[in-house]
Amino acid sequence: MGSMLGDWPSFDPHNFSQLRPTDPSNPSKMTPATYHPTHSRTLPPPDQVITTEAKNILLRNFYERAEEKVVETKESCL
Repeated sequence: MGSMLGDWPSFDPHNFSQLRPTDPSNPSKMTPATYHPTHSRTLPPPDQVITTEAKNILLRNFYERAEEKVVETKESCL
């Protein structure tokens, strides 16, 4: 039986064959080749707007659950 981690992609040296030095004078900094699509299937919709939220997703989830519990306790008291 082989190693549990033996089949992970990072163990295959061919996965790193597309790396090339960012700066030829410093070959230790390698960057992967960038994919540039030749079609428009991957373009986002023209009306798409990407924004950041003011609240962290984890905090928002905590607040939503707390509000649900408050509503449940109020309903059970009636």
